[in-house]
Amino acid sequence: MAKMKRITGKKEKARVALQPTAAERFGVFMGDWGRLVVPVGIGVILTALRLTGVLDDTGLGFTLGLVCLLGVLGAFVAIVWRNLFPAWVRPATMVMVLVVLAGLVVPYVETVYPGEPDFTANLRVNSEPAAIGAPVTGYHRVEVYASSLANRTGSRGTEGRYKVSVAGTELSGQFTDRQQATRSGRRGTRRVEQKHIMELHPVDIPAGEKVVKVQRLDADAGPELRVTLYPALIPPPVARLLLALAFLFAVALDTVFQEQTIRWRLAPWIGMTAAFAMIFDSSFDRGSVTNMVIWSLIFGGAVGFTTGWLVSLVTRQLCCRIRTRI
Repeated sequence: MAKMKRITGKKEKARVALQPTAAERFGVFMGDWGRLVVPVGIGVILTALRLTGVLDDTGLGFTLGLVCLLGVLGAFVAIVWRNLFPAWVRPATMVMVLVVLAGLVVPYVETVYPGEPDFTANLRVNSEPAAIGAPVTGYHRVEVYASSLANRTGSRGTEGRYKVSVAGTELSGQFTDRQQATRSGRRGTRRVEQKHIMELHPVDIPAGEKVVKVQRLDADAGPELRVTLYPALIPPPVARLLLALAFLFAVALDTVFQEQTIRWRLAPWIGMTAAFAMIFDSSFDRGSVTNMVIWSLIFGGAVGFTTGWLVSLVTRQLCCRIRTRI
């Protein structure tokens, strides 16, 4: 029997070249089952960590939000890398990712895990103003916490407003502790306690001597508040400006390179991150981080994606009309 000839030379190289690379196999997997397997796998892992006690409510919500935000940025980068953009678009995209990390992820981490405060005090309406101290300056997150309402038993159904002066800036809001009916099963309902006993305010603390004073605190929410000042590494106006620049960059890519983004537009992805930041900051509650993250992802995703898509649509239409007239 004749021996089989071994494939050598050009034929062997051609056979090796036809085999898909690891990146190509991963791309096929993500296109088929990856988009379902990866989210489900992450959800199972986070649930297991929560049930085993590795993550508490704060850690679970923080990790869930961080994974989703980084996943959205990863999708943005993947779209740019898979399409035929000019050479300068890829490095510009990496710069934009760093901008989003500075304007979104850094404030997100500081909001959930603020670190050591620069000032904290328990105050009442008739108490003397508390001195902040000259070294405390710059942007801070002011946490106003209804400590008396949080420790009170049988306070359901209460509601009270407050007004606090921090370094000359007046901050106001409302605390609530209510019972709310929710669905339980297919036909039944049950009443759960809904608490809102903490609010955050961004404040620019000036130089020099300054004080904190409680100007108003309703009896239902009082008699005592805890006011805490946490330093902000990225000032809120700077963070909003960075997100706006990233959004404009995505809109510009959608507008100028319409053929490359005809299937997947880029503006909706950045719009989702910006909407998440606004909703999360406005409704943050340190006692229910997971709940706040989930609702911010749902509403932020819907509002941000729709807004980004509409802005991209309008700018693309305007660009087409300008090109037609020229």
